Amino acid sequence: MFFTHGCFSSVKPVRSQITVNLWHGMPIKKIGSYLGPTQTIPLSTYTISTSPFFSNIISHAFSTPKDNVLEVGLPRNDILQTSPNESLRHTVCQADKLVIWLPTYRQSVVGEIRLDGEKADNVFNLPDLKLEKLDSAFAKMKVRVLIKPHPMAAGFENDLNGRNCTNIIQIDELWLHRNQTTLYEILSISTFLLQIFLQF
Repeated sequence: MFFTHGCFSSVKPVRSQITVNLWHGMPIKKIGSYLGPTQTIPLSTYTISTSPFFSNIISHAFSTPKDNVLEVGLPRNDILQTSPNESLRHTVCQADKLVIWLPTYRQSVVGEIRLDGEKADNVFNLPDLKLEKLDSAFAKMKVRVLIKPHPMAAGFENDLNGRNCTNIIQIDELWLHRNQTTLYEILSISTFLLQIFLQF
């Protein structure tokens, strides 16, 4: 059995069953055992990681012996090694560079409700953001930005509605479905992935 999220924590595998916790990314926030002794940990035979650094973290987070943490990378990233879909690239951004912005959440509104760090009042989770100025700068640089908020994020589904943005586009699962693609196929055609760490 393979699983990717903590919602399977209540499922206790039978003794003869091999279970693999693929998780859904290498943590930059507290997960599993790091959240405290009362946290329910999903049980698995094996977990995976992307490096020795994360192996130690994953081993502790999921109470998994270090030898059972397999450093195989994240399977969903395999598509990033394939040839990009040039037709999709043209549809999404024409000749512009394509940047994908995937901000994590600070305040969750579904699943495990909590606040991690400080929350800003915009989809980018950046304090004092002047969205139109940022959009204008991207237009001058011929950069198209797709931003996909975290599915657990607090209420920014319509954050760009009514804003005069030409080069910043907010997407969601429905947008991906309408364009007959997946997030990771979009990542594979991007020029670069923008990831920002803020110290609060």
